Amino acid sequence: MLSILCARRVVHVLNDRQTETLRQFQKGESVDQIVRARGFVASTIYGHLLAAIERGKIVERDRFFTLEQEKETAAAFRQISDGKLVDVSALLDNKYNIGLLCIFRAFATRGIENPL
Repeated sequence: MLSILCARRVVHVLNDRQTETLRQFQKGESVDQIVRARGFVASTIYGHLLAAIERGKIVERDRFFTLEQEKETAAAFRQISDGKLVDVSALLDNKYNIGLLCIFRAFATRGIENPL
């Protein structure tokens, strides 16, 4: 089954690297901290977190976005009819990492919202 999120094949279990990233994230480490600790690039870590979100392992949207950031990002996605991340990013003046925008879309696709 293909994911509509980032044209990735969805597997139902996390691999060892994804599981370790999830463990660190659940301990409260930020993406930047995980990047430094593991020696990966941010896009890899965002990919691991995206895989965890797709499998329902992460539901805490507020770990990624404040309510203001979420409103701003949602508005940008509504303005870009085809949802291309590069276009959404440009509309947001490239304030957010593409991986973070992919995570936003994953939460939106799963119907997970930040509580008001």
